Amino acid sequence: MAGKVGVGIVDCLATDPSFRLAEAITELSKAAPEIELDLRIMRPNDITKAVAENEIDIGIGGSDIKVASVQYQVIYQEEHAVFCGSTHPLFCRNDETITNAECYDHPWVERGYWYGIRRHRFDTAAANRVAFDIEAQLLMVLSGAYLGVLPIHFARVFEQQGRLRRLPIADEAYSADIEIATRTGEQAANVAYVRDAIIRAHRMHL
Repeated sequence: MAGKVGVGIVDCLATDPSFRLAEAITELSKAAPEIELDLRIMRPNDITKAVAENEIDIGIGGSDIKVASVQYQVIYQEEHAVFCGSTHPLFCRNDETITNAECYDHPWVERGYWYGIRRHRFDTAAANRVAFDIEAQLLMVLSGAYLGVLPIHFARVFEQQGRLRRLPIADEAYSADIEIATRTGEQAANVAYVRDAIIRAHRMHL
């Protein structure tokens, strides 16, 4: 088993303890050391397009856009919640005094690849901003000027540093399906081997 396998991954998954790609790489390095993994950090919708157009072999992430030529399998869920920075007016407030309506009166930073209800909820305010990468969104939230929905695992270290606070806004908290995506039809042997190793690593920790 040999050859290069291109894998596109959405940003900021490395801090998620539920993301088991490292374990899969360990297995592959021992069982199939001649397979060369080409890992790339990409935006969710770019991953879907790249898999469909044969630019990469495997995609890992979650996208609101699905295409018929790509097959998807959920490997785990990533939890998201609302956060504000330490200089935001809500940072020092008690949870019970913070209302959803008040939060929506503040500017938000949303992700530019969101579609559907999540996108429309934030499109109405001129003060809102858009970021296409989670780390860019984080920087906007850390500024204290914006609220934002961030992966809980990614925000945790900044919470521990006292730079972020999770807000009690359940309406915006959600679980994102993290999927492995490959082109439909029969896969090359090395691609199928890598795909199966990634799936297996996640199933072992369910």
